[in-house]
Amino acid sequence: MTKQFALKLGAFISINLIVLLAALYLSSFYVQRKPYKNSQTDSNLLIMPQRSAVDLVILGTSHGRNFARKGNHERVERILGQRVLNLSVGGGGGIIPGKIALDTFYENHNTTPKIVYFIDSFVFYSRMWNEENDRFAQREPFSLSFLNRLVQYQVDPNVIRNYCREKLNYKWLTGKPDTDRIMRKTVTPDEVSRKRQLEDTLYVDKESAFAFQRYAAKLEELVAEAQIHHSNVIFVRPPTLYGKERGENRLLLLLEQLKQKYGVEVYDYSKSMLSYDRFYQAYEDPVHLNTNGVIYFTERYLKPILKNEKP
Repeated sequence: MTKQFALKLGAFISINLIVLLAALYLSSFYVQRKPYKNSQTDSNLLIMPQRSAVDLVILGTSHGRNFARKGNHERVERILGQRVLNLSVGGGGGIIPGKIALDTFYENHNTTPKIVYFIDSFVFYSRMWNEENDRFAQREPFSLSFLNRLVQYQVDPNVIRNYCREKLNYKWLTGKPDTDRIMRKTVTPDEVSRKRQLEDTLYVDKESAFAFQRYAAKLEELVAEAQIHHSNVIFVRPPTLYGKERGENRLLLLLEQLKQKYGVEVYDYSKSMLSYDRFYQAYEDPVHLNTNGVIYFTERYLKPILKNEKP
């Protein structure tokens, strides 16, 4: 390769990189101009505040995100009488996506005194919900800061590739805020009977103790970071129709250790609504709360927790 050819190749690559970055930023700028609310999108960056103080941040999987979807966010805020920011990650959001969401919250100079983390066992057992989680990044607008987070946490290269590619997608550009205001569906008897089969799909890599320890360490990093920023973490095991959940003994031991070391609060409500089928909906699996379930849980359990009252 001659020096002249190398210079031309370098210039060509540089120009194309500049064009690509410009396209990514412009498409994201266009989408960010739309007036999204926390209840209208599963994206966290589209609703991320700057230099704001919120009363409560919610983290976790889609079990937590349902407290924002379809108008539920406004309902939860009204019941609690607090300003809430829901940064839960739908689509099996594991520890890594949750850590990235909280990092971004603090990076934008925001503060909160309390974090409610809806914690599930399955997120500790697979890269699928963590470094290989493709869905959580695709819904976020492009920024070098967020891209750096993905690289920092060593996410799979395909996640980064699809994160960038999605910004050039027609569907991304034409997306609109979700204006639906209620989750009306209720779980059917057939779906209840299949709950164990559906639970198995969450544990795609079985229950590896090695994987659990890896993500347990990441969760501890999240707790330590929250305390540095004067945020108290409250772990809540969300209600499901599973009964005894796979891996729950290991998770409960971890939460007890974090309680002893950091003083976090732990509440296990995983079996609190086993006989309330009407409060669950058929969304991917039959263990997500519908709107009536969100209202009931917020009034019956979440509000007393935040007010230091016994549910």
